[in-house]
Amino acid sequence: MKTTLICIAAEAERDAAKENLQRLCQFYPNARLWLCVLDGDIPPAHGQAADIELFCARNLLGDSFYDKAFYFSKEELRDYCGFLLCSRLNKEQGQILWVAPTATVTHCAVPQPDEIMLPADSEKPTFAMSYVLGHAHSHRPDYLLFGNGTGVANWLSWCKKKFDWLLEQHRHIVAPEYADALRQRNFCASWWDYAGLFGCKVILQPSSPRTSQASDKEAVPYRFDFFEDGVRIFPALREYYGVNYHLQEKCAGNPFAHRSLFTDEQVLLGDTTLLKVTPAMEAIRQQRMDLICGFQNQFSQNREAFVHWYLQYGAQELSLEAAYTDAVQAAVDAHEADCRARAIDRRTFTQKVEDRLRRIMKMPQKQRESALIPQAKYPAGVNLCGFIKGDFGLGESARILATILEAAKIPYTIVDFQDAKEHTYTNQAFADKISNNFIYNINIFDTNGDGQAVFLRHVAPQALQGRYNIGYWAWELPEFPENGWEEAFAPLDEVWTCSDFTSEAIRQKSPVTVTTVPHAITMQARSSKTRTDFGLPEKPFLFLVMYDVRSFSARKNPEGAVEAYLRAFPQETDDVRLLLKLNVPPDWDGEDGLLKKLLRRSDVLTISERLSKPDLNALIRCSNAYVSLHRSEGFGLGPAEAMGLGIPAVLTNWSGNTQYMREGACCPVDYQMVEIQTTHGPYKKGCHWAEPDIEDAARQMKRLVNDTDFYTNMAIAAKKVIEEEFSPVAVGSIVRKRLNTLGLLPEEKGSAEL
Repeated sequence: MKTTLICIAAEAERDAAKENLQRLCQFYPNARLWLCVLDGDIPPAHGQAADIELFCARNLLGDSFYDKAFYFSKEELRDYCGFLLCSRLNKEQGQILWVAPTATVTHCAVPQPDEIMLPADSEKPTFAMSYVLGHAHSHRPDYLLFGNGTGVANWLSWCKKKFDWLLEQHRHIVAPEYADALRQRNFCASWWDYAGLFGCKVILQPSSPRTSQASDKEAVPYRFDFFEDGVRIFPALREYYGVNYHLQEKCAGNPFAHRSLFTDEQVLLGDTTLLKVTPAMEAIRQQRMDLICGFQNQFSQNREAFVHWYLQYGAQELSLEAAYTDAVQAAVDAHEADCRARAIDRRTFTQKVEDRLRRIMKMPQKQRESALIPQAKYPAGVNLCGFIKGDFGLGESARILATILEAAKIPYTIVDFQDAKEHTYTNQAFADKISNNFIYNINIFDTNGDGQAVFLRHVAPQALQGRYNIGYWAWELPEFPENGWEEAFAPLDEVWTCSDFTSEAIRQKSPVTVTTVPHAITMQARSSKTRTDFGLPEKPFLFLVMYDVRSFSARKNPEGAVEAYLRAFPQETDDVRLLLKLNVPPDWDGEDGLLKKLLRRSDVLTISERLSKPDLNALIRCSNAYVSLHRSEGFGLGPAEAMGLGIPAVLTNWSGNTQYMREGACCPVDYQMVEIQTTHGPYKKGCHWAEPDIEDAARQMKRLVNDTDFYTNMAIAAKKVIEEEFSPVAVGSIVRKRLNTLGLLPEEKGSAEL
């Protein structure tokens, strides 16, 4: 049987690992030998060494290598690289022996397909799997031997996804969920124990006691135990790095080169307090329940106590080097000096005012006038806080706001958030505007009321003080939402919404002003793709329905659009098609009701691949009409974008989309108001939304196909409405006028023409 021997070793273990692999050849002649070095740089990327295929972990992990080398400990990274390599080699026929650098294997076992052999500890009285499961941290196998098989392949693939999830998804976890994140991480210490869940038979074999401790963690020098400047990395810092995406952004893919970001910088965005709370300090606090309970307000009331605990006790308990405390101690010294200076100046308020007035009266007239006018603490502009890279609705909303600010010539910077764990963050359109600093005098938080608290977990309280704080909210029902929305008003001076419909719902309980600032519609850089590029037929009239399956199907109602199409065109013809563009995550299993309708007709087409925004615009342009028979919308970007491209829209004549619906510019579908019978996420039973008239929608769809003049006039009118009323310049004038009225922006020459 063909055999592959692999070993994953630190650079300091490389020679021992080579010798061990060569020794094992006496038991497995003609075996293929692989040696992966975790922390070495081997030029070229791959190299032969005495019949051993030699390469670096960086070859396996690619661009994410340094992030993973920092987040995972040596043992965890060794395991990750090991099963990643095994997963690739398992595609070949034969058995694989994965052995530790100094492990002693003295027999030639032959596993059957989907059979896994690992050693039991002969110093323990039992070799039962229940013992291994119960003592995962103390029982790290010296070798794994497994045969080829579907079960093994599925198990290794699942393990890779789990390891990736720990870093790529659990990085969004923040206290108090942090404790659960750490429990999930225990998987790294026992991933081999899950093989049985995939149909693999696990066989424990008694092994000889280990005679060498050379591979023990403390005995082997390991490059990634330290920052590049030689400062040791403690375990809690690795774990905290995995859950703080702002820290990951700052490190730009190589945390080892940015020690000061962990030890010298404030952990919260916008934190200008002299007393520092660094990522290293917060990493320690979040791992200990006594500190979590004792310093619940570590960024405000308990800050001074927490800082002094860290300097006097915490650093000593963890034996931290001076690099972890120098900047914090310097900040304490500066804070105490400032306190002493302020204590010396004991003049009364009246005396200070009189002194200032005397100085002003001695100034020249022009200088005196400017001195009497209060000066703004921050320059005029907007700190736009949102999911600017998000591949979902709120991400698009943030990018639209950025486009509006640019069109209105309002200075702005972006504070990036990525707390919606179920989504991805790949859009780079405004990456160059991200500073994660609160530079200007206005904050706009582009999230809904129920998500605002998550935003503010990353923001220092002083970033809100002395600034005008605006929440940009969307909501889809006429009733005011529940679940934390009322509490979200507290830090805000004003709320903006994307439609008059949403504004009316929010005003029901809002203690602050609510203003409508609709979405601006702009077509990004055009894609030249045609129907052929999307695999679509060229001639038929094409109706387009777009649906993100992570939205609530009951609200979006894609089934209604399919049903209207089937009624409008009961017989399949070569002249008409319905296309569903589905935005689906990899683990989507489908929705039975919708899928059954799709299977009924070959003229109902689907596209589920993720498209860039330009390509999505191209797909809309390739269609002849857009259909949205939603039950409620906060605004409805899809239909508005279609209208902006001159594509007529058939849509329910109710809720936020009426903001841009004009007579003759769209096909409004009749509806009845109904009570929601079953709770769907935030849309509660007992609230109300619209039930679109499917027959009316079918009539509108048939007319678009059969009445050429009707279609042409509507396409022209739709484009005109969006270009004149919802362009970035048009909406930008609304924003600038509102901020000017509040006195937050200086008047701009020519602004009246915007």
